[in-house]
Amino acid sequence: MLSVPHMIVVFVIVLVVFGPQKLPELARGLGKLMAEFRKASTDFKSAFEEEMRDLERQAREVERRKAEAASAAAAASAETRAGGRSCSGGERRAQYGRGDAKRAGWRRGCRGCRDAGAAGEVAKSR
Repeated sequence: MLSVPHMIVVFVIVLVVFGPQKLPELARGLGKLMAEFRKASTDFKSAFEEEMRDLERQAREVERRKAEAASAAAAASAETRAGGRSCSGGERRAQYGRGDAKRAGWRRGCRGCRDAGAAGEVAKSR
């Protein structure tokens, strides 16, 4: 930026070179040029900010979808552990009773099967 003494020197030089009749016309032209520059700068800044908001919105959407997929996978995994075919401890406990399954040395199953078996909620008809 120009300081006040520098601006005075520039003003005097412009006054000497162009004269007092041409000076208001030059100032008007300079003012219009600066207004156009500000407008273009503002338009560029708003377009840039809008693009950044769109990118952030897309990133949040991707993160939300990842979180939904992870929670769906965790729910499916928990469902499989709790009552699906991958955990045979609960099924055996339901068929043979809790003590018989332990005596036979079968694995205990997942926590969901253990909790359900302890509470007597595992169906005997699996």
